[in-house]
Amino acid sequence: MTVARLIQKFSTHRKPVQVTDVRDQIVEWGYADKITIRRFDKNPENLWGNMTDYVNLAPYGSKECVVVNYNHHLSVPLQRLVCVKELIHVMDTAALRVSSKLQLQELIEQILHPDGDYSGLKAPALFEDYAVYQALAILAPEEWREELYDRYHKEPNSSIDEIAKAFDIPPEYAANLVSPSWEAFRARMLRDNEHSP
Repeated sequence: MTVARLIQKFSTHRKPVQVTDVRDQIVEWGYADKITIRRFDKNPENLWGNMTDYVNLAPYGSKECVVVNYNHHLSVPLQRLVCVKELIHVMDTAALRVSSKLQLQELIEQILHPDGDYSGLKAPALFEDYAVYQALAILAPEEWREELYDRYHKEPNSSIDEIAKAFDIPPEYAANLVSPSWEAFRARMLRDNEHSP
C-alpha cells in the first residue's frame, strides 16, 4: 500500500503539501536512505524531470541514495508536480524501472509515441501518466479538495485558477479536481495500491 499510504497521509492537510514532506515520508518508510532533490537546466520540451538511484558504498555500510531532478525552467507549480511524480517512482517495483541507457531510450520513445496507441507500451511507460495523477492526488488533499469542489460548483465567480493557486499546482491539472469523475478515479488509485508492497 505504497502510493495509497502517501495519498491518505496528506489527505487532511489544509495548506499546500510540500515536496520535502513527501520526500521525508518516503525516507521514513525506508524506500531510500537519502533522497536529494535538485534542479537542472534543460529545454522543458525535452525533459521535465527524472529519478536515479544508486548505492553509496562506504566502510561503515552502504546507503540507498536517490536523486530527483526537475527542470527549473518549468513553472513552480509544475516543478512541484514533477518532483512528487518522480518521488512516487522511488517506491516503484523493479518491473516499473529501467536500468540501462537502452531501456531509458525505449521508455522515452514510448512516452513520446505520437499516435496515442497504448497497446504496445511496456509497464514503465504505462505508469508514467498514472504517476502524474497519483502525484496530483497527494498534492490535492481530499478533504480540502472537497471544500473547493463545492465552492467551485456553487459560487459563480470561483475559478480553476483559484483551485490551482490553493494547492500550488498547474491550472491545467487542477481542472481534473473539479471533474465529477475525480472522486471515483481517486478511489480507484487507492484500491490499485492496496496490495502493492
